[in-house]
Amino acid sequence: MLGSSIAVLLLFLGSIHAACTPPNGTDTKFNWWQCTPNDPIKYYNLSLQDSSGKDIYPIRLQQPFVVNALINNTDGPLNNLTTSVKLWQWVQQGSDCVWREVPTLGALNNLIKCGQGIKCPVESGRQNLEITVDLRPLSFAAVLLPASAPYKIEYQIREGSAAQASCLTLETLVNTR
Repeated sequence: MLGSSIAVLLLFLGSIHAACTPPNGTDTKFNWWQCTPNDPIKYYNLSLQDSSGKDIYPIRLQQPFVVNALINNTDGPLNNLTTSVKLWQWVQQGSDCVWREVPTLGALNNLIKCGQGIKCPVESGRQNLEITVDLRPLSFAAVLLPASAPYKIEYQIREGSAAQASCLTLETLVNTR
């Protein structure tokens, strides 16, 4: 039931993408920003890499990728990180193009957590943090999505059930085939 609901939504969203050119230069590069400047994890630099450490663009749905981030963890060690993910697709709405949220019904939550994409603990201080993202669980929907489309992905990273430890947003092309 959940899979078929997501598939119908993705089919609809994929069908209205065609007339929009990628926003903010995402046809050639990804954009990123920290959602909240007062988060205890501060981001200074980001790159997208394949599993061998080579810079990549765009992201491919069928292959895990690494977000390589230079951060400063201003909190104590983080041992129980979990994520929730929001996803938007760049679509045509009337004569304009806008970011439209893709309802994932929680399918992307906890995709990344300690021991699954993030090596924990994340110690205090300035450091390089590698976050491995594996979107292959969404491959079932790939045939319903445009072959290449701009997406905005927001990662809300929490330490256990505590308040948000970090929020990071990426705008990127995603190749689904």
